[in-house]
Amino acid sequence: MSDQQNCQSRAVVMRPADHDAENLEQLIQRHNLNVVFTTVTDTDVLRVAALIAIQHVLDYRAEVLVAPHLTMADARSSREWRALAELVHVVTAAGVLGSDPDLTLP
Repeated sequence: MSDQQNCQSRAVVMRPADHDAENLEQLIQRHNLNVVFTTVTDTDVLRVAALIAIQHVLDYRAEVLVAPHLTMADARSSREWRALAELVHVVTAAGVLGSDPDLTLP
């Protein structure tokens, strides 16, 4: 394993089928993430999406969940997403949601 991989955070990506791959790759690179699993999930039900995300985060021991399509308002309004953000950083196109709102990934 390279030194660069050692300092990267393990990440699970949850994206809709029609999400722009270029924007996703920019998010991954900007936050120096090592993607260990990607799931394509097309659900508009926040609770269901959060439960899917939680399961994959646990299965893959991820430190970060990348959900580029998730809005910060939706993430903050959902009890399940807020609980997930207490466990791992949730990276969206709008920013990073985590237990420390001022914390950003490297």
